[in-house]
Amino acid sequence: MEAALIEKFSHYLRRGDSYFKERRFEDAYDSYMDGLYTLGAYLMYRDMGMLIPQRELTGFLESRYPEIYDIILRFSSLSHFEEESVRALRDELQRLRGVMTSPSSEG
Repeated sequence: MEAALIEKFSHYLRRGDSYFKERRFEDAYDSYMDGLYTLGAYLMYRDMGMLIPQRELTGFLESRYPEIYDIILRFSSLSHFEEESVRALRDELQRLRGVMTSPSSEG
């Protein structure tokens, strides 16, 4: 399951990058946010061995991964998908990519 979530995360980033290059910023934003939630699901699965619905995932992230929770809060309220804000989201995901290969907080 972890490998599938890592691949899904990478897929969302690649798709978002493709949309970004095409200047389709709203589509890129959607893909990057999907990637961010997939990262959260990966962390939940890695730490707890289970997956939960997205609406419940944010509580887990708030308590165990506050940095990721804060990024979700900051970007989930976007209503205008301008290049600068979508690039900032993309940069956060690129920075967080390493979280998927770091040891579990449980271990």
